[in-house]
Amino acid sequence: MQEKIEFTGIVIKNLDYRDNAQIVYILTKEELISVIIKGAKKIDSKTRPLAQIITKIKGMRTNNSRISTFTEGVIIDNYNDIKEDYLKTQVTMCILEKIYYLYDNFSMNDKVYDFLDLILKKIEQSEYPKSLLLLFEIKLLYLLGINPSFSNCVHCGKEIDNGFLMVRSGGFTCNECSLIYGCDLDDECSKIVKYLYYIQMSKVDDTFLGLVDKFYDKITRTIDEYYAIHLDFSNKSKEIYYKVI
Repeated sequence: MQEKIEFTGIVIKNLDYRDNAQIVYILTKEELISVIIKGAKKIDSKTRPLAQIITKIKGMRTNNSRISTFTEGVIIDNYNDIKEDYLKTQVTMCILEKIYYLYDNFSMNDKVYDFLDLILKKIEQSEYPKSLLLLFEIKLLYLLGINPSFSNCVHCGKEIDNGFLMVRSGGFTCNECSLIYGCDLDDECSKIVKYLYYIQMSKVDDTFLGLVDKFYDKITRTIDEYYAIHLDFSNKSKEIYYKVI
């Protein structure tokens, strides 16, 4: 009898696979797994809801060396408050795409799952999903090992409390060096980036996110550039998102 493995995770991507099946990518606390869910493409199939992106499920899968097969499972959270809101859905798709394509770069896999689980709950409850997307992208830099240097000028090395973000240099520059080398964000926007990086998730509420929202348009493209330069990553879902918001 083939061994089965129990798992709990969040569906972040699916691909059509033979007949009526799909290959479903599920982020668990331990790893990113891929399973074949048979019947997932059939409209009236009982397995179809389990294969939908932005769904937390608990199930069993076969223990195969290449790709396992889903055998049974239940939905834990359908995230209806996200799926029923167009903007929240687009924001979440941007987040899931980043996790899928950058997963091999993460240093602490269990932290990625916990962070995603928490950010989805925040998106469900918030009126400012765009601000949460920005927060996610900035905090994720730590888990990717490319977090900006905030405490020392990236050029002269002196200690600074605040500064100006320089994307290519990977951190803050002091006022004097910014006059020589330039910067990508002014001091006000740079402070917002630093706040987003350091703020505890328990303190993130709509009062704070509403403040961040005022700076969103000035910061978001700069963070995209940070990912492009330091990870050679371009978020396709985000380019679609920019066209519709």
